[in-house]
Amino acid sequence: MTEPVPLLKVDSLSKRFCRETVRSLRYGVADILHDLLPVRKGDPYLRRGEFWALDQVSFTISPGEAVAIGGRNGAGKTTLLRLMAGVLKPDFGSIKLGGTVNPVIELGQGLNPMLTGRENAEIGLAWRCGDRRSIHDLVPDVAAFAELGTMFDTPVHSYSAGMRVRLAFAIAAVVPCDLMLLDEVLAVGDVRFQRKCIDHMRRHLDRGGALVLVSHNPVQMQALCRRGILLEQGRVVLEGGIEECIDQMYELQRDDRPAAREDTGQDGLVTIDALRICSADGGTTIASGAPAFLEIAFTAHQRVSTRCSFVICGRDVSIRIASLSEPDISVVEAGSHVRRCHIPNLPLAHGIFGLQASVMDPETLIQHAGKGYDTAPVEFRVEEPLSRSSLLTRYSGQMLWIDHVWIAEPENCIPAGFEIAEAGSDIVRLDGSIWPVAELTLPKSGAE
Repeated sequence: MTEPVPLLKVDSLSKRFCRETVRSLRYGVADILHDLLPVRKGDPYLRRGEFWALDQVSFTISPGEAVAIGGRNGAGKTTLLRLMAGVLKPDFGSIKLGGTVNPVIELGQGLNPMLTGRENAEIGLAWRCGDRRSIHDLVPDVAAFAELGTMFDTPVHSYSAGMRVRLAFAIAAVVPCDLMLLDEVLAVGDVRFQRKCIDHMRRHLDRGGALVLVSHNPVQMQALCRRGILLEQGRVVLEGGIEECIDQMYELQRDDRPAAREDTGQDGLVTIDALRICSADGGTTIASGAPAFLEIAFTAHQRVSTRCSFVICGRDVSIRIASLSEPDISVVEAGSHVRRCHIPNLPLAHGIFGLQASVMDPETLIQHAGKGYDTAPVEFRVEEPLSRSSLLTRYSGQMLWIDHVWIAEPENCIPAGFEIAEAGSDIVRLDGSIWPVAELTLPKSGAE
């Protein structure tokens, strides 16, 4: 079976920019003269003051395929879309298109506030398709898609911000094309209108069209795309499934780790030597819902009464998730000591967390020594299997994983007046009671 002909082929695409305005103008004139002369381009290189916005980017897109472009701000996503749209000219590499392109970039920037929505639609359609007959036929489609009602014949300066972007998106959406280029444009209007936009994109894909979506929203990326490309400093660092791409995008967007400072004892009686969290087998990878061990090693400089405590917090220590204090008072002799705390099922969702610890005086609860309070906490990572639903919980900032059981069918619930057969092993919790529900029988006094 022959492979489909790519609708878009990007090969070793590179684009450079200059940080200095005057020097950039000189380079621009030199590039124009270079293009006019029959001189073969050499290998990619940087001139003084330049940097790579895109560096050797290559990929293909087939008909019916939706690809998400992810990455941190400044990674080169919008530059890539502008090159594919023909707004910018590549310095090296090539872009080959097998159909028409409809770019939707910087939504709403081209609207004239003094003209009506209808007049803006006619101008926008003229720029995108050029055919007068097509413009006349498509204007009603713009009005229906934007859902502006009588405001469609009102000057745009009286529109709200949401109405403007809805009009701009409708102008772009109704133009037939083979490849759509979308740059952070699906956050338009209310939730119902966003769903309408996504349904429109899906119909476009079903007809054999393709699209490239630049977004930071994993919900939209997963709703439309099954493949992702991750950019970092102008280079492709990952190309694969959309879940893997989003997961790696989260990793790149993590804040820099706080610089650790030296830990010192509060009163000189105790010094904390080490603090760590590990799995049941002693490994550093902690699984959500699995057993974990917290461990603190400290040195007592004389005989002293102690009580150890752990605190699990958010990575920036602004949220305290749990405090785990030693139940018994320990009188320790001078020397090295270790305390361990066992968590049978760690109830944390996927993410990066902080661990603080202290050795306290049991009477006053004043710290002999602490770690992670005045200094950076010890960071640890909790893993869970990668899936579409787990990515949404990470995006929402969920911290806790709660053990739970779903009841598959409504009839499995215990209605009032039913008797429970002795056989059966399935368990459901109802009003605090535990009920076997494999077999239910009607009350003996009830009708047959």
